[in-house]
Amino acid sequence: MAETLPSMEMLTELVNRFGEMFAEKKKSRNMIDFNDMEHFALEILTEEKDGELVPSQTAGEYQELFEEVMIDEYQDSNLVQETILNSVSRVSQGIWNVFMVGDVKQSIYSFRLSRPELFMEKYHTYSLTDGSRQRIDLHQNFRSRPEVLDSVNYIFYRIMKQELGGIEYDDQAALYAGAKFPELPGNISYDCRTELLLLDKEETGDDDARSAEARMIARRIRELVGKGVVLDKETGEYRKISYR
Repeated sequence: MAETLPSMEMLTELVNRFGEMFAEKKKSRNMIDFNDMEHFALEILTEEKDGELVPSQTAGEYQELFEEVMIDEYQDSNLVQETILNSVSRVSQGIWNVFMVGDVKQSIYSFRLSRPELFMEKYHTYSLTDGSRQRIDLHQNFRSRPEVLDSVNYIFYRIMKQELGGIEYDDQAALYAGAKFPELPGNISYDCRTELLLLDKEETGDDDARSAEARMIARRIRELVGKGVVLDKETGEYRKISYR
């Protein structure tokens, strides 16, 4: 650590100087980016007290303005967003008027510093019974046929564990069919089972594997458009698949 200290000090100085120059350039053009908006909001809505960030007077005014704070895709929140949203909610008053929706299995933004552990902390501590901090598990899926959900469950029961993804894929995490699909018309012979397309890269050669995969998928799509059907949500009836 002692040997790397001079290099780290120089790196820190360069990063700070770059940040200052970048901020000056944006200011000269009267521009801010998304990260600027987040941190300016953080400065306005919080203040330091006894070494901790607490809601500012401005945040207190918003707390009275907002009856509820609703957050979608909560599994991808980061600490800055969490602090901002908590500051304009009434959590600091002991009033839990925050409603969050998310699925930690869909968390994909760790490279943007999202913190899925924020979701998991609430998942493990909120109660399933009535109360100020209640967890409501949404098990039913209204988009997909049972054949699709059964295949998804089959795979993830086996590979998604606490040590891989931070959640145990059990009966509480599984997907259950919520939509009702009418029987296929008698004149249509169609297999709804999930299928798996496999490409042997040994036969295509590494250089051409991507193109071969694209051709395989395009060929299957063309076959489906020719003979497959899909349930039309507007009419409630089956119609031929179209390119859309």
